[in-house]
Amino acid sequence: MKTLYITRITVLVLLLAGLSSVTSAQVRPDRPRMNPRMGQMDGRGMALHMQIPDLTDQQKEQIQSIALNNHEAMIPLRNQMQEKRARLRTLSTGNTIDQEAADKVIEEIGSLRVAMMKHRFDTRMKIRTLLNEEQKVWLDTHHAMFGGKRFNRKSR
Repeated sequence: MKTLYITRITVLVLLLAGLSSVTSAQVRPDRPRMNPRMGQMDGRGMALHMQIPDLTDQQKEQIQSIALNNHEAMIPLRNQMQEKRARLRTLSTGNTIDQEAADKVIEEIGSLRVAMMKHRFDTRMKIRTLLNEEQKVWLDTHHAMFGGKRFNRKSR
């Protein structure tokens, strides 16, 4: 009798533990979602620049055009970045490690990062020129909330 009671309690505890682990693995709705290739996103997965209040239809069209041009220009830079990172991984693993070649690839990755940052900044400034003063303040405030950076994938 006592063994049956302990078995039932054990099964119930394991069942509850299993259910709680499944629910804790679900995505929290209050966490920001983002596609790492699309830039800053708000909590609903929408681009930050499209959340600017009181945008006219003309402003929205111009911003979408600027954003599209930015995404198109970033594709080759991202591809080069992935190639350089793969090359660095190849150079830094295995039995023979070529320090000089790895240093050169690291420098190339750095120059690509600089080019990408400059391009993002230029895009943001182009969008900013389309806005009125209140919208600029909103954009600057919300951009500062994110530290001017994209979300870190590891923090999700």
